[in-house]
Amino acid sequence: MWLVWVAVKFVLWLVLCAFFLLWWKQGMILYMRETKKRERENQNNQQGYKSPADWKLPFEDVWVKTRDGERIHAWFIKDKSVECTRPTVLWFHGNAGNIGYRLPFARELFTKECDVMMVDYRGYGNSEGEPTEEKLTIDVQDSLDYLRARADVDKSRIFVFGQSLGGAAAIRLATFNQQTLAGMVLENTFSSIDDMVMVILDRIVMQNFNTHVKGATLIAAIRTFLYLYVTNHWNSLKAARTISLPVMLISGELDTLVPPSHMKRLYEAFQGVKGGDATMHLCAEGEHNETLAKDPVARTKMISFILAKRSRA
Repeated sequence: MWLVWVAVKFVLWLVLCAFFLLWWKQGMILYMRETKKRERENQNNQQGYKSPADWKLPFEDVWVKTRDGERIHAWFIKDKSVECTRPTVLWFHGNAGNIGYRLPFARELFTKECDVMMVDYRGYGNSEGEPTEEKLTIDVQDSLDYLRARADVDKSRIFVFGQSLGGAAAIRLATFNQQTLAGMVLENTFSSIDDMVMVILDRIVMQNFNTHVKGATLIAAIRTFLYLYVTNHWNSLKAARTISLPVMLISGELDTLVPPSHMKRLYEAFQGVKGGDATMHLCAEGEHNETLAKDPVARTKMISFILAKRSRA
């Protein structure tokens, strides 16, 4: 009998250790960048993704000093041959890679009369520091403040774009800057990290037990635990219910990472805001990272949306 008790205690100890490690390392799971700085730097990307110079684009290497003392890196792809009347898109990428891998679409935006400031959050690309929800909130706000302080930027035509994690960052920024942003474009982003954990848990249960996580009491208990356990919540759905900014949502219907239902819920939340202005484009062939790349209609609609809007400031 004592062997059984020892085995039970050992298993419980392993479970506790696993829960502690997951809590301690959850930032590494969410923010999937290279941990070694040299390996994540833009200049070590494949040819064509190292710099806007690979695409013969005019740009500035920008370093934004954040209010908490970090330096974050960005590329400001800007046409300096014209007056500051072009819209500027503040670009936030997903939870992996760096700004270099988003250059092809930045080039297309630039050729369609848009300037683009592509930002690497702290801990990504050439930027310093370690990412958390609180710190990324600082990064995106200070990036916008940098743009608004420039004399060569039309402050009535600053837009924010976010894909996946970048969508959560964009929504967070819009929450506090509704009067100064002209609009927001979101691609395949999630309603919250807690919701994504529930999706992953349900997939694990289905794979192993051929059933879904169900029962109102059980789901409520799991969500209460997640509220206490998860350190980066990114509750975009809650924030969306307060945003009346013009928003365009681009959703890939073949997204197997973030269920398209998340984008639908966000769209409904934006639509439900008094004075809200939300539109949604569905891409039948769109995958999580490839929706804009595969859908020229989505790109055309996005550019038309940007060229048509101005801020209320």
